[in-house]
Amino acid sequence: MANILDYIDWRGDLTFEKAPFNDIDNLIFTQLSFIDFDSIVPGVESRSKIRLSDAAREFFAAGKSTEMGVLVPNDIVELFRRMADCPRYRDVYLTKFINKIDYEKQQQFAALTIIIDDALMYIAFRGTDDTIVGWKEDFNMGFMTAVPSQLDAVKYTALAAEGNSLPIILGGHSKGGNLAVYSAIHSSKDVKDRLIKVYNNDGPGFSKNVVGLEEYRDVADRIETIIPESSVVGIMLEHDEKFTIVKSTQKGLLQHDAFSWEVLGTKFVLAEERSRYSEISDEAMKKWIGDMDTEERMLFVDTLFEILQSTDAKTITDLNLNSFETAMSMLRTFKNLDEDKRAGLSRILGALFKDNVKAAVNTILKQKEKKPQKPARGGKRKYAVVKRRLRSK
Repeated sequence: MANILDYIDWRGDLTFEKAPFNDIDNLIFTQLSFIDFDSIVPGVESRSKIRLSDAAREFFAAGKSTEMGVLVPNDIVELFRRMADCPRYRDVYLTKFINKIDYEKQQQFAALTIIIDDALMYIAFRGTDDTIVGWKEDFNMGFMTAVPSQLDAVKYTALAAEGNSLPIILGGHSKGGNLAVYSAIHSSKDVKDRLIKVYNNDGPGFSKNVVGLEEYRDVADRIETIIPESSVVGIMLEHDEKFTIVKSTQKGLLQHDAFSWEVLGTKFVLAEERSRYSEISDEAMKKWIGDMDTEERMLFVDTLFEILQSTDAKTITDLNLNSFETAMSMLRTFKNLDEDKRAGLSRILGALFKDNVKAAVNTILKQKEKKPQKPARGGKRKYAVVKRRLRSK
């Protein structure tokens, strides 16, 4: 089945003037935001811009790394190469690139503004990359009113909107989708008036307090949330909008990979409903979060990442490079934790696995009870006939 790379090959000869922007273009732009555009695309304070094809030439000439890390697909580099070679994308402009890692604030934030033509701009927020600090910020969403990247997303959108009157589309994949929605909720009236659509591509939702805000309701009708059948990330926390559910060539959590989403023509291949895997994960996650108060969530997240960061690893890839040494370092850190932290983490992890596995098994059993298998028609009669024939021989 076709994916976004095939879409570029098929649709790439048509400019946006001939074939308007659609949901597939949205997903492609979210992946483009993962490219290392440092020193290539002008920064947030600049009014300059660079053509995508020129940015690609500089990127590959500079010999920048094409390894995206353990959790980000390397296909993104090939996507960038194909975009630069086709009329649809090569003449769009890129500007206001930012890539910010702040260990003290526990923040990973990156964004890119894409000027599609004289009538439209797309602001793409990068999702969680390979950095450990980026994953820590994701976990912080479970108990913080606003994480640093959400606040920066609002500021970034205001900067990108300055000095022009173009209609705006906000979007992102994974955490980037959450940042796009958060920015839409908290942007100024001027930005909201120019806002056409907000794409949350398999990104987490928000707390109940946020989805209940009047500011949320102001933009709710423009939020497009797209998730794969077995979504886990995209159904986290609260959503008040409808989902568009797409088919994927992967299974389970691997469906989060945007390159696995099935495409037919200018549309995604849609599924009728979420898979049982997604529903079970959703129930388990909500039960886990619901059973912990804010203090327990903070303890769990801080202690878990204290153990991970004790290895001196900066990325998930670093953790995998020397797996034995990494494991030993983490074990030593766990043993050296103070008694309260060690006991708290052990209790929470124990409850998580014990209760959630039990809940998953019960859900599966209930499903089987609802759909009992019927014996094949005539099965008993045929068996009796065969049995009589064997006896007569």
